[in-house]
Amino acid sequence: MAIVESDKIDIEIQEQTKDAGCKYMVLVSFEGPNQSKEIAKVLLTNSKPHIRTTVDTGNVVKDDWFVGNNLNDKIYTGPLNEIKEQLKKDNG
Repeated sequence: MAIVESDKIDIEIQEQTKDAGCKYMVLVSFEGPNQSKEIAKVLLTNSKPHIRTTVDTGNVVKDDWFVGNNLNDKIYTGPLNEIKEQLKKDNG
């Protein structure tokens, strides 16, 4: 497994057309030398990708919360209490 450090990292989840080999394509890319876009991985799956965020507190890695059910949903990340408050504000 290659370990890459970059100032800009992009993770794209693309829902494919019915004619494609798989339903979803996950593209992981980063900014390389001379600001070029470098592709690190291309992953294909028929299952909806699961996105998980974590926080390293120094002695333990804890789950962070990520809320968004559909690819076009607004995405919320952070502590659960903050997400609940933001959802209340956004949904009236």
